[in-house]
Amino acid sequence: MLTTYHGARTAGITRRKAGGGEEDITKPCAVIDYTAKMGGVDRADHYCASYHFARKSKKWWRKVFFWLLEIAV
Repeated sequence: MLTTYHGARTAGITRRKAGGGEEDITKPCAVIDYTAKMGGVDRADHYCASYHFARKSKKWWRKVFFWLLEIAV
């Protein structure tokens, strides 16, 4: 990640493992800050990429309709 706001600082966090244990790791402060303040646009992009249902159509307005439907879902 490139940033002019954060320096090269790192911070320690505790991550939970799948087996129920915990492990201490270090992450850059830029990554921690981004994850904490991630907004709805990033989540919407993630959901659209996960549940993409493209419809074949020769009419452009149908593609727009299904795209808007996908965004709403």
